[in-house]
Amino acid sequence: AAGMALRTLGKWHMTNAIPQIAPFLTHSKERNRIFAANALRDIGDIHAAPDLVRALDDPYFTVRKAASRALVAPGLGTEKILLQALVERDRSVVARRELIRCLGTLHSRKAIPALRKLLADSDSMVRQDAAQALRAIDPEHAERWLKDAKLKDGNDGDKNPGG
Repeated sequence: AAGMALRTLGKWHMTNAIPQIAPFLTHSKERNRIFAANALRDIGDIHAAPDLVRALDDPYFTVRKAASRALVAPGLGTEKILLQALVERDRSVVARRELIRCLGTLHSRKAIPALRKLLADSDSMVRQDAAQALRAIDPEHAERWLKDAKLKDGNDGDKNPGG
């Protein structure tokens, strides 16, 4: 019943229901967390963005993807919130990767400096996602940035460490 109620509130664009829907992003049932993220996406109100950003750290891939889709919904205007969340130090690698992908999907030119810094991140998957986002945002300059980042790391890209 909760899932259907969430879905209905979303389809009816009930912005005044956001405070009642958002707690379902941490519900014990994965399905209800997905319904909540989808309802918030359908409502399309920027006030739901902080709760959706927190959902990017959910242990379930399906919930993270539903929250990501909600955050990049057309017209929502989450770029600033996503950028701010990306630079916060207390984010898990999983959440940072989702944030990077969201910014790439949004083609956020404002994210380019932060994404370029992430090309030197200690986590290889974060580096890979940052590279992919940069390619989506600015394909004309991305390859040069990636090459520059590899050179700064001391990796010239021509060596095969595996032999």
